[in-house]
Amino acid sequence: MRSILKKIVFLLLTAMLMFTCQYEPDIHSGGVDFNKDKEIEEAKRWYDATRPEEVSFRSSNSVENASSIEVKPDWEQAYVRANKKEKTVETNLFMKGEIYFVQPENKQKFEETHDERYMRSHTRLVVKTELSSGAKDAFLMTIIPSVEYLELTDFKAFDNNSYIGRDKQFTGRILYHNLEGEFVNGWVYKNGRITHSLKRVQPNEDPVISLKSSGSSDCQEVEQWGWTRTCTDWYQYTNIDRTPVYTGTTCTDWKYEFIGTEQQCTSGDGGDGGDGEDGGDIDGEEDDYSGGTGGGGGGGYVPQPISLSPELQQILKGISMTDTQKSKLNQALSEFIHEGCMQVALYNTLVDNRVYLDFGMRTSGTSASYDPISKGITFSSTADITSASLKEELFHAWQDAYYPGGISQYTEVGKVNIEFEAKFYQDIIGAPNGLCCITFGVNLPDNLYQEYYAWIESIRLSEKLSFSNSDYVRWLNIFSEYDLYYTSPINSSLSIPYALQELISNSNCF
Repeated sequence: MRSILKKIVFLLLTAMLMFTCQYEPDIHSGGVDFNKDKEIEEAKRWYDATRPEEVSFRSSNSVENASSIEVKPDWEQAYVRANKKEKTVETNLFMKGEIYFVQPENKQKFEETHDERYMRSHTRLVVKTELSSGAKDAFLMTIIPSVEYLELTDFKAFDNNSYIGRDKQFTGRILYHNLEGEFVNGWVYKNGRITHSLKRVQPNEDPVISLKSSGSSDCQEVEQWGWTRTCTDWYQYTNIDRTPVYTGTTCTDWKYEFIGTEQQCTSGDGGDGGDGEDGGDIDGEEDDYSGGTGGGGGGGYVPQPISLSPELQQILKGISMTDTQKSKLNQALSEFIHEGCMQVALYNTLVDNRVYLDFGMRTSGTSASYDPISKGITFSSTADITSASLKEELFHAWQDAYYPGGISQYTEVGKVNIEFEAKFYQDIIGAPNGLCCITFGVNLPDNLYQEYYAWIESIRLSEKLSFSNSDYVRWLNIFSEYDLYYTSPINSSLSIPYALQELISNSNCF
């Protein structure tokens, strides 16, 4: 049995797959040609590599128990737009349920007519590329048409509105959420012109959205309510065939529930909304609009910039992460540096040796990985961006810088040496009588594990993390014998942990 939450929320956001997308062949903008299929495939690869582990969609940033629905893009319905500054790939979404944010006038019209089309709003995934720099970003864009605009377009309110271009007659709201489902910013339109900006007041307080402008300070607080129902899909299982057979869906009655509050402020005249009739794929001219820029129709995605910490910037070559992932990386590096003296020593050694790293995400593999070819550290999910993951990968970066020719040469012979040294570093810098040990998994016999633990404790308690080379070689051979993942012939030239010894001797810890 599987439950699906279906929700209609007034004044905010939605996604539906029943609306048709516009398809077009290759596009042309500002003298530059774009191949549609190539652009979509490139956007898909980038999205898969950088997205959070779960892309979600929320009805509120801060209201307790606010609905959150997992979403994923339907790349088969993707299309491409471009102007002289940027190009976008937009596509519909598969959603585990439904969330609707609708303006109060639409709610009233629905109650008068019982026509559910008045409750429609539409959410797409947008992957945007700046043409000048190649920088990419991805976010969710929701179009919320007014009653007037729905009737004007005969309820085909989404055909002529995209991130690049808006219909000159568009009246309603456009909202942007990041891939973690958090509201970022939005805009209010009247006949294609921006009249208000929508912003979060505080990250951790309601109202989730405030309507602000430079034209007036006449504001009032408004409550928002949602319309919800829960639906259950029923499946039948038998002893003969364990494959579930779908037998039907049942739904509860609709009910209203409180979503949150917002501040609504009046405004003077806004900027031109731009022309969405050609999809923004030829003309490409973009004006400045009140409340912000971006998107050929004005009023684009304007996330608050995430400041990278000074510590991160000292070892940073490049970064391809969402804002949330950047914040996690800032935090993880800070926690690592403040864990202990040898952690500081490793970080300072990287800085002193001018080691610069790329940071990004990938879709498979271990929780974190260092690539000696690209000189980058990648994580498999947002949750994996931790000080523990950084500890080993930063040490690999130091090994790569210290050993002549780098560590990529040891993929076939010596991989086990490189891995044992990195894990041994993590074990010996732990607190005496603290947790141990990451080097060996469950395959090591208990008597050997106890012996290894005693050896690590003796090193931790020594004056300068002292150990004999002969003991190290012995445990390297045991690691090579029992570890099932990092198997390779031992490289005799790496039997002594020279990178680790250099780190210890040059530290100010002893």
